[in-house]
Amino acid sequence: MPARRRGLLILLCLFTVLLEGCPLAWRRFTVNEIIHPEDVSFIVPGTTTLADIVKNLGAPGSIRRVDSGTVVRYQFLDIKYFTVNITRPLSLIYPVLETVPSDLYQLTYSGGGLGTEELQVEFDKNWVVVYYAFAHHQNASRYGP
Repeated sequence: MPARRRGLLILLCLFTVLLEGCPLAWRRFTVNEIIHPEDVSFIVPGTTTLADIVKNLGAPGSIRRVDSGTVVRYQFLDIKYFTVNITRPLSLIYPVLETVPSDLYQLTYSGGGLGTEELQVEFDKNWVVVYYAFAHHQNASRYGP
């Protein structure tokens, strides 16, 4: 076996061992059901009523009176989180670390984002939809480890 091929095989084995000992975790957590644009395709301004909205989407999170009518909001919280324990493979190289409490030497890299997303629907005084719009928090839609 040529030296270059042998070196590549050793490097591949070492990389595999390191990845096995290096736990990665991606998590996503959402409070309330996410409403997507296709979920509100039934809304037609000037025609759809509050009863139609509640029938299809459920009860809103908040209702507020305004001069022209009423505004309802459907809100949900979107959380994305990532962690990797960089020093986990050290116990494979130095077995003595198994006896040391892990919080004394482990280094964890993590990141994520969270934000409130919402659907806002405005009704006139007869409870007919005037407009609807989505509001997205930048950090909820962007994920940065």
